[in-house]
Amino acid sequence: TCSEDSRILLIDLSQIELRVLAHYSKEPVMIETLKDRKGDLHTATAIAMFGEVNSELRTVAKTLNFAVLYGAGGAALVEQLNKALNNNTISLSKAKDFKHKFFKGYPLVKQFLWDVQSRISDRGYVLGKSGRKYYCEKDKAYRASNYLIQGESAMLMKEMMVDAENYLSLRMTQLVNVIHDEFIFDLHNTDED
Repeated sequence: TCSEDSRILLIDLSQIELRVLAHYSKEPVMIETLKDRKGDLHTATAIAMFGEVNSELRTVAKTLNFAVLYGAGGAALVEQLNKALNNNTISLSKAKDFKHKFFKGYPLVKQFLWDVQSRISDRGYVLGKSGRKYYCEKDKAYRASNYLIQGESAMLMKEMMVDAENYLSLRMTQLVNVIHDEFIFDLHNTDED
């Protein structure tokens, strides 16, 4: 609860994991979409996959954006798509077709995922830009991109928390909490500039 002299301020960093994926993969469509403050990566993915967008195609694209990032296999993708679409019409072959279209639209993401798996096969870990090593069992190398992306996203969030605390050290505003990719501040009226 805020005092009379303050109010809650929420700052959502919007799809931080997908931003980190775009950075690592250097996928130009993703990067250009995310440069725009109002850019919607799920819409861009639907257009890259299907050449058009509607609510159902955007839902498929959104599900694929995260499923690919998290290393979902065929059965998991079927389950996630059917849950997201609130039906049971997606078969394994349809899910594989969607995944194929995703990688056709984002070939550098596919290359990035293969490169991460290759590094795991070669040395058992992948090195993040933060300098942190992300270890993974070789027979589960498909998970390593998830470890890398989520780990580096968490490192960025920690750096931003420290920066926010340093910035606020001479102000009345306080960082109250961080939930996933959202910062919650108790914004004091004297600090609204």
